[in-house]
Amino acid sequence: MDTLDGYREGFHRHWGDPTREFLTLLMRAILASRFFVGPDDSKHLSLDSIGLNRGTYVIIGKMIAICLVHGGVGPYVFSERLLCQLTGEPAPPVDVMEIDDEDLKSQILKASYK
Repeated sequence: MDTLDGYREGFHRHWGDPTREFLTLLMRAILASRFFVGPDDSKHLSLDSIGLNRGTYVIIGKMIAICLVHGGVGPYVFSERLLCQLTGEPAPPVDVMEIDDEDLKSQILKASYK
């Protein structure tokens, strides 16, 4: 069990046991994948139609749940919008600047100024 001072059953939180180390590496790999985009402190989901059709997003969700439940390693980098959508809370107003695809963003900005 984690304590407030960052120790877990005799191990320092950053060293941890092999399971925690594996789950930390898994979470890093998930957040670095093409399924998450945005700055390091505000990640949101990208749209990958192949991944959507193959059920990859469901698998990623299950992997994140395993990391949370078994290792205490959380994805503390989700954007406010993604976190609200996951928890069922009202999301903040949409901002065009959140769009990572530069072509799509420029098309929307051009259309909004007409």
